[in-house]
Amino acid sequence: MSTRRSWKANDEKGMTCYKLEAILRHYDELYELWKREGIEEFNLDDGTTVNIHDLLQGINELPKRQRTALILTCIGNLKEVEAAPLMGFTKWTSPVSSYKKLALEKLVERYWTDKNVNEDEYGRY
Repeated sequence: MSTRRSWKANDEKGMTCYKLEAILRHYDELYELWKREGIEEFNLDDGTTVNIHDLLQGINELPKRQRTALILTCIGNLKEVEAAPLMGFTKWTSPVSSYKKLALEKLVERYWTDKNVNEDEYGRY
């Protein structure tokens, strides 16, 4: 039996692909918080800030296959074996996993790497 890594784990500081995947699996709850209470960003236990609008924009700007794999498996909570036929893969599910991993890595790099720490609100240094 496999166990999922918690996005609240204190041993990992900052955003990781595992944490982002766990956050995206709760997209419906985040969307409801935004609709009901206007919450647009939240902080993880380690102080990492997640802005819902930035995250959605980043997902929208991903290449098509990466975006599709991420939406189906993380937000849609489908298993990779269920998402594969929807993406046109009939023999193997590994492309879905690879596309999802690339998408998560790109989002983490875009919004939570050290290069972004000194940027102002307009993305300038």
